[in-house]
Amino acid sequence: MLLCRTAASEQRARGLAYQVLRSLHRPYWIEERRIEVRFSAGVALWPAHGSDVEELLKNAGFARNMARGQPTEQQRVRVYEPELRRQVLDRRRTTEELSRALESGELFLEYQPIVDLDTGRVEAVEALVRWQHPAKGTLMPDSFVPVAESSELILRIGEWILEEACRDAKRWDRQGVSGVAVCVNVSAAQFESPGFVRKVRHLLQEADIDPSLLEIELTESTVIQDVTESVRRLQELRDLGVRSSIDDFGTGYSSLSYMVQLPIDTLKIDRSFVAQLEHSDQARVVVSTIIGMANSLKLRLVAEGVENDRQRSIMRSESCRLAQGFYFSTPLKSNSLIELLRQGRVFRPPDVSSV
Repeated sequence: MLLCRTAASEQRARGLAYQVLRSLHRPYWIEERRIEVRFSAGVALWPAHGSDVEELLKNAGFARNMARGQPTEQQRVRVYEPELRRQVLDRRRTTEELSRALESGELFLEYQPIVDLDTGRVEAVEALVRWQHPAKGTLMPDSFVPVAESSELILRIGEWILEEACRDAKRWDRQGVSGVAVCVNVSAAQFESPGFVRKVRHLLQEADIDPSLLEIELTESTVIQDVTESVRRLQELRDLGVRSSIDDFGTGYSSLSYMVQLPIDTLKIDRSFVAQLEHSDQARVVVSTIIGMANSLKLRLVAEGVENDRQRSIMRSESCRLAQGFYFSTPLKSNSLIELLRQGRVFRPPDVSSV
């Protein structure tokens, strides 16, 4: 707890809290391992947010809870608002329900095909988690994954997703559909957790699948937190035979200074650029630049969020070979995906008479 008598305004209090976080946020070294500890802060002002110390501390705690898990230091400082109390209680309830959902089998995976634009064939699928809530119906990850990321629950869910995806990949192989890789999004907390690569190795052995059929997807912000450590872990995954990709590329740092260091296999062009391709010359320039960089680094490219034939045609003309989106298929449950994979081709490119 920090008591400051000179922080008479919200702006001043927020600034002081941010300075404290910056002073605390520095790397520590334990047995030659770099460790970074992330802090968050909640701010409550007298008398607006409480008339006594007990109430001020409680409301500052509400604000701090909402700041936890946010991606930047600025966002990890929150000033109390009356609405925060309701948000904290809602988050707490969702966390409890989500923990029970994991135990009772309410979570399930759907898979969206990643398609070769030249042939229309499925090269891989992306695993997407869903929650079959008993009262609210099917919930998309945006409504519950951020809550899980604010607690250690994200580690349990992440491990379950990896395990389930590996099991499904083995199931597809037994049913006569082989060679289709499954891509799994991994959170920063999961990627940075001790023993992550060891757990991946164990899951692959338990499912008895070829490591090349698994691809780990990470965001730019995850790998840039500690590039040296990210390079080490990504190389360990590569040594296992597991591929890796950077998801939503172009929305974050997008710096060659770290891209040339990372042992990754794939870049996924963010859907926000794909959506603007038909109407924005700037978006097309950005996409062309990303494609040129990826080709120079000998990386595979996947365009996300392709929703119509014009977008497909533009990406193909720009030499992006792979894409995913509603134009090809919505996310499918495992059994429905099997039928699609057995067909061999999601669509027949209009400018290709035969493959």
